[in-house]
Amino acid sequence: MAESEGKIAPLPERISAASIATLRRFNFILNNLHMTLMMVSPMTIIMMVSMLSMLPSQRLNGFVTAGAAVVFLFSFVGMRTKDGIGSAEFLR
Repeated sequence: MAESEGKIAPLPERISAASIATLRRFNFILNNLHMTLMMVSPMTIIMMVSMLSMLPSQRLNGFVTAGAAVVFLFSFVGMRTKDGIGSAEFLR
């Protein structure tokens, strides 16, 4: 966190200091992807149910909701079984 003369830096500057400095420092972790998809999928379903008039096509609403449910299920199974995660990545 940058400080000048005892003052705390503004919020945007503090947020950018917490970001990834270079692409080389980025570590892709499959488990984090599963957790992210498990959070986004229910939010999508809640949005589709609570905002039925957002998309006038009921068929498209159904496809989006069903797709979110499928993504949630695959993410849940992937997270529980740890498929695609080798020993080296598991220990990282």
